[in-house]
Amino acid sequence: MSKYARILICGLAGFAMLACSLPFLGGSVPVVLVTPPTNQQSSGAVSRNAADAVSHVTISFLNDVQASQASATVEPYLGDALKQRLSNGQTYLQLLNVQSNFSGFDISPVVLNQEANQATVNVTLNYPLPVVRRFTLTLQSTIWKIQTIDPIQVGDIYPSTSEGVVEAFLEAYQGNPDQMKQYLSSGLITHLPAGGAAGLLKFSGTLQGYVIQSGSGMMNPPGAIVKVALRVNGQDLNRNFTLVQDNGKWVIDTIQNATR
Repeated sequence: MSKYARILICGLAGFAMLACSLPFLGGSVPVVLVTPPTNQQSSGAVSRNAADAVSHVTISFLNDVQASQASATVEPYLGDALKQRLSNGQTYLQLLNVQSNFSGFDISPVVLNQEANQATVNVTLNYPLPVVRRFTLTLQSTIWKIQTIDPIQVGDIYPSTSEGVVEAFLEAYQGNPDQMKQYLSSGLITHLPAGGAAGLLKFSGTLQGYVIQSGSGMMNPPGAIVKVALRVNGQDLNRNFTLVQDNGKWVIDTIQNATR
């Protein structure tokens, strides 16, 4: 074999190795592997196909929920646990843990496990105050199914101010209603209305926005009043939040209707 043939063969081999190391070019869905697969020769195509399938199921589910919420079109995307929650009377919006329908959505890159049989994708639901949900899907036979839909917490630090607690409470109303209770005093928790913590606001529907108009403090005992103007379903509302100190943190003790 001539030296030029050897150089040509080595050059082609080097190019092939370089090509394998480049990101996949084309396709519509980014993919992130949690752990590099052992079979690198075939992992690119498998990962790409899996990511596209996960994205398709997630988008189709959200489109159907947004458009019709018809069982015949939505249920096939769900795993057994979520189907059981529907059978127990929950709605599709309750599966997403939101109060009202969303105007649109965006999805993150798909994250696959090493075996490419489990995936997670973060979904941002478009509201005036956007919320994020993490979808976990598993591959059952040849079909991807949504197994869980979990809220993503935006930080784990409890607000240090009375105004911050009120803001966190209102943002939880729109995105994570189950988290609203943590901002309430123990006395208020024991007297929750039928609608739970969300019912304390005495309105329902989409919270389109809010403005904290004023805040005032009291020294003894420590307390604060935060006045908030809200826009709900196209209507202007006002609420006064009274807060007290509990173990060094602010908690909401009362919420009252107010005029301008």
